[in-house]
Amino acid sequence: NTLALKFSILDFRNRVKHRYQYSLTKNNSPEWIDLKDRNEVSLNQLAPGTYYFHLKGQNSDLIWSELEQPLKITVHPPLWQTNWAYLLYVLLIISGIYYFYRFNLSRQLAQQEAIQLQEVNQLKSRFYTNITHEFRTPLTVILGMSQEEKDFGKARKLITRNGKKLLGLINQLLDLSKIDTGHLTPNYQQIEIVSFTQYIGESFQSLADRKYIRLTIYSEIKELYLDMDEEKYRQIISNLLSNAIKFTRESGKIILHLVQRGDHLLVKVTDNGYGIEATQLPHIFDRFYQVENAQSKQGEGTGIGLALVKELVQLLGGKIEVESKVNVGTTFSIQFPIRRTSSRKIESFDHITPLASDFSAATDMMAEMQLEDGDLLRLLLIEDNADVVIYIQSLLSTQYELLIANNGEEGIQKAIEHSPDIIISDVMMPKKNGFEVVETLKQDIRTSHIPIILLTAKATQEDKIEGLKYGADAYLMKPFNKEELFIRLNNLIKVRQQLQQ
Repeated sequence: NTLALKFSILDFRNRVKHRYQYSLTKNNSPEWIDLKDRNEVSLNQLAPGTYYFHLKGQNSDLIWSELEQPLKITVHPPLWQTNWAYLLYVLLIISGIYYFYRFNLSRQLAQQEAIQLQEVNQLKSRFYTNITHEFRTPLTVILGMSQEEKDFGKARKLITRNGKKLLGLINQLLDLSKIDTGHLTPNYQQIEIVSFTQYIGESFQSLADRKYIRLTIYSEIKELYLDMDEEKYRQIISNLLSNAIKFTRESGKIILHLVQRGDHLLVKVTDNGYGIEATQLPHIFDRFYQVENAQSKQGEGTGIGLALVKELVQLLGGKIEVESKVNVGTTFSIQFPIRRTSSRKIESFDHITPLASDFSAATDMMAEMQLEDGDLLRLLLIEDNADVVIYIQSLLSTQYELLIANNGEEGIQKAIEHSPDIIISDVMMPKKNGFEVVETLKQDIRTSHIPIILLTAKATQEDKIEGLKYGADAYLMKPFNKEELFIRLNNLIKVRQQLQQ
């Protein structure tokens, strides 16, 4: 793109009079530049493109003449400035943007996958921890009461009841597995659904009464026969009612409502409890997911109850919806199709055992075992499982005056009010867990001297260390050995007596 041009007029007589002018344009409209008598020109650093070099000269007779055709000069661009190069640049930029987008997307997906995997692992970890708790608690009662030689009738009832509880948990897990594999099928029978629902609901009355909750069973229809799997329907209603009682404050209310809408039966369970946050509502039917409510602080569960409810409702051809507002309450609405194709008809429900009846029996037995005050050492037992309370009462009733608290908050109040000689507390409880109980009591000068034994199904070394960090004096795993419990109690009381002396 740098040129040097030389030229000459065809006149050799008097070269001193020669004059030259030139123009370099991109069109045929020259703008002349005077060279005087210089017959060469240098064109430097021309941009790529097509140029026209115009030239005229004056001879010795002072006559001007011009090139008939301007000199056409084409400066080709370098390789990196060609159209193909620009096309390549565009392709490279687009490819770069595309691959950057893909890389960024894959990175975000990888991060999201890692987060989801972490959440799944946390859910699984929580599930295994909680299912362990759910298994260990009845096993504590079964193994403990199986060694009791006195009062065999009571031991037999406790063993039977807790055996059924274990069987129920296992059946729930098996039902989920069967649903996944498509092996769980409805066993339809024609039943009168109104009286059956009332039968299930009434079995929860004593459980509701224990929390001073008003449970109302209200049906807008007097009688309705339809095809239904009674066992699966019982599981659905029982799960919803037990959840409602669990997450409703004392003196609250729960309504079990039945109404017919065309060819569908609508069953609604409404409570005025703590409610569920909007961010958690989409996940409440996910397996192993548990609603976290800072106000309710209920004891742990397995996280499979509502997941199983949804699966069973869909298996029966229905659909379930939930509405909830924090501090207002929650409503579960289930629609079942009304069909009457089954040839089998069920008139009585005596063969069905409501899930709540075993708990009612346990609370009744607890009431019978309340002990009168005496000169014995005072022991406060903080435990939300009625059967475990009964078992520990049977072990310690002759050696200690027992005080019972059904949750952590009540346990703290009774510890401050009665100042017991020693405390046994579960870890996973409603309102306040065992760690919070230990931390609160150890920081209060009125109760900081009282030895506390944590009794729990959390069996990992990390859980044990955590409990000891909070200030627990001993840590026993469920199912525990009763001899170890006796030794722990005696040793801790001896140490306190020596300190007092």
